[in-house]
Amino acid sequence: MNSYSRWRISGDLVVAVIVWASAAMLAKAQTGSSNSDQPWNATTQDSASNTNPSRTTETHTKSGGRTLDKRTVEVLGPDGHYQLYVDVETETIQESATTARTITHTYNADPDGRKQVSQVTEVETKDSGDGGSRSANNIKS
Repeated sequence: MNSYSRWRISGDLVVAVIVWASAAMLAKAQTGSSNSDQPWNATTQDSASNTNPSRTTETHTKSGGRTLDKRTVEVLGPDGHYQLYVDVETETIQESATTARTITHTYNADPDGRKQVSQVTEVETKDSGDGGSRSANNIKS
């Protein structure tokens, strides 16, 4: 059994970590500054009992009509150093007053620990004049 197989985390834990990290990012965005144009970053560690310790690093930057949010989750490897588990980069581009495009790149570590793209999602959202919106999704794995 290789070290990658021994240190694999269950899918349920990954979902829990991503949901938790998203909630932390939202809380930071809400409490970090009243001006969402301000950049921020945060690092949290989790070492709950019966789980492999993890570390989540998040950053948020905005420039003009572009917003970039990055979230990296690392887990403690067999050598005692943190290694990449998942890296999510989300860029939102305000193309016009009514149209925004969000592109999300998800990266995972391959068995040798190198970062590789596992999924790209592109969502275009158009606001209608009556307060509603319409979205079109494009997912590539």
